[in-house]
Amino acid sequence: MLMRTFVRCLCLVALLNIGTAAAAGRTRAVLVGVSEYPNLDKRLWLDGPRNDVALFHQFLLDRSVPATDIQVLSDGSSIAGAGQPTRQAILDALAKATEKSESGDNVFLLFAGHGSQMPAKPDDKDEPDGLDEIFLPRDVGKWSGEIGGLPQAISDNEIGAAITRIRDKGAFVWAIFDNCHSGTMTRSMPAPGEKDRQVRGFDLVDKKDEVAYQAAMKAATDRAVKTRGSSGAPEASSLDNASKASGKGGLVAFYAAQSGEVTPEALLPSYTEGARSHGLFSFTLFQVMSTRPEATYRQTIEQVMLSYQALGKNNPTPMVEGTVLDAPVFRSEIARGPQQWLIEKNGPALRLRAGVLNQVTNDSILAVVPAATSKDSEVLGYVRVSQASTSQSAAVPVEYEGKPAFKMADLAEGRAYARPVDLKVEFTLRVTPPVKSTICSTPSPTLDAAVQELRARKDMAQRVKWVGATDTADVRLCAVGDRILFLDGSGTVDDRPAGRVPGLTIATGNKPVAGQPSLGAKELGLALERVARVKNISQVAAGVTGSTPKISVELKLVRNCQAPGAGTECKADPETIVFTNRPVLRDGDQITAYINNLTSQPVDLTSLYVDASYGITTMYPVEGESARLPPEGKKEFFITINAEPIGAERLLFIAVPTVPQTPETSFVGLAQQGLSMVATRGAPAGTGGFAALFDEAAFGSAGSGTTRGAAPKASPASAQFSSFSWAVTK
Repeated sequence: MLMRTFVRCLCLVALLNIGTAAAAGRTRAVLVGVSEYPNLDKRLWLDGPRNDVALFHQFLLDRSVPATDIQVLSDGSSIAGAGQPTRQAILDALAKATEKSESGDNVFLLFAGHGSQMPAKPDDKDEPDGLDEIFLPRDVGKWSGEIGGLPQAISDNEIGAAITRIRDKGAFVWAIFDNCHSGTMTRSMPAPGEKDRQVRGFDLVDKKDEVAYQAAMKAATDRAVKTRGSSGAPEASSLDNASKASGKGGLVAFYAAQSGEVTPEALLPSYTEGARSHGLFSFTLFQVMSTRPEATYRQTIEQVMLSYQALGKNNPTPMVEGTVLDAPVFRSEIARGPQQWLIEKNGPALRLRAGVLNQVTNDSILAVVPAATSKDSEVLGYVRVSQASTSQSAAVPVEYEGKPAFKMADLAEGRAYARPVDLKVEFTLRVTPPVKSTICSTPSPTLDAAVQELRARKDMAQRVKWVGATDTADVRLCAVGDRILFLDGSGTVDDRPAGRVPGLTIATGNKPVAGQPSLGAKELGLALERVARVKNISQVAAGVTGSTPKISVELKLVRNCQAPGAGTECKADPETIVFTNRPVLRDGDQITAYINNLTSQPVDLTSLYVDASYGITTMYPVEGESARLPPEGKKEFFITINAEPIGAERLLFIAVPTVPQTPETSFVGLAQQGLSMVATRGAPAGTGGFAALFDEAAFGSAGSGTTRGAAPKASPASAQFSSFSWAVTK
């Protein structure tokens, strides 16, 4: 089933022949970025694909792939020799890459642009939904009734056939599909530069061809119903044919989103001067690959998901399929060696060749060594990042924990290398005030007064940073009637009614006491602190994830087939919840978690359930339980799903290695009531203080930020975080 479930995402495709851990073949690349579509409405043009191509082009060059082995097809590109990404040019480039491939070679293909769906041919048995997934090259035309499709489009079958030919030459293919076209999304007020990389069918049809197009779509839908039958046949993977190839090469495929979801391109890195438009998935993937080169495919996609949660995004949900998910990404010989960046003189100052793109932030501490091959013990001194920008930073010498500051005179030939020691995580919640928009009403006087009071006070929600309505933000406040909704940074409402979106009704009628906050401002401030705590926990999880697994987690789902909406196809047989597949759960569904300590030392375990209303429930340990798992110890617990609240939820596991006879590390103190004030999942949360790791994640406590990196002060570098997500509905 895994190889046939991921279908809708065909807007960006990166295909990298990684090979097995022992692979030593040659790496070749074809990078395709389609930003402009001269035959389509200009509002459908994109900004990010050319930047995605530039990002991965430099990535390959930095890893010693010769420029002569990288074919670039990208409109508006500044890369020398780049061609236009037309259909024929793309197919020719794929053919050339196939022709030159040999057993053990590495082939990297990147396709960035729009995708869509069109009716499949009646005899196409690989499309049970009746629709073909297509990639839109630069010269794609609008729907033609004569050919029953889009002129010059490239179908998923053609891409799959190209992958098969590469694999038949002995190449191992890594395929990444970023951005989907099948989902729908309603936004209150998108951030500047944010677009969904999706093209709906009606955007590709001229008025004169609407009748023929609708007839073709109806015929496709009718065929799909007949094909699926009552049991509901699975959707075919976009790489279905390629995944069945009998060639020598294997396959790993990443998908940016599930069917029904869309993913954006946006100005990234967020909140950074000089940010450029990129696909969210490709940019985040690049960050993870750049900062965690030792990770496996499985760990890489897990880290991408944790990074999304740190951004406060409930969707999209990346997915993965493949034959070697536990092999190192990109070739093991590249993964060896410490994480480090060039540091050099820049006039009287120091310039670090890394920035927010590499997850280096202001006030981060780095150790300077004389050469890339230096041992960690050969530290010359320490520097602090004084100003981090997108891809480079200014740094100043600094003493660190009694160790000397770096001396400029120690720079041999004006350059050295800096390795992360203490990378800061900023706990600031950026919030936009409520304004009238297409889905938000003008805030009531009571609500407006509460917002203005909270903005003016310095003693409440101290780390909230209020930004403009059109600025990039973590939370967008939206007034709907007498409620204030807490939307994510994309302003997404999705298909939930306003009453089901996290929010609250501001209290009225209380008599203010001189010098004291009104009840409305207090309620709003406390609610923002709850939202911030969830975001901050995700930031910590995304920042300190270790590369060596400490525990294994398996989730088994048994559905309640009597629940409203479960349908006649519901089966109560246990099924495994895969971390990259977000199922839809209903009232009464039951999840059992099985946890194993994989190590020969004790591990302290905490499991937190984060619901759709920003509630946090401790699932383990609860009152009377020990957080400590002995060496090779096991634990299991179950969760019964409630129908309220509905929306995206997740279960987080935090494992911290420890030694016997030491105090337990437990994070049960992070539990909190959700905004909707409804029953939480499972058992009541335990009590306890905040551990040092999450002290600042509690939002509002003292300090400047927690740490991550080679030697973080506030958390063990070897901590493991695992996250599983699902959507609760009625």
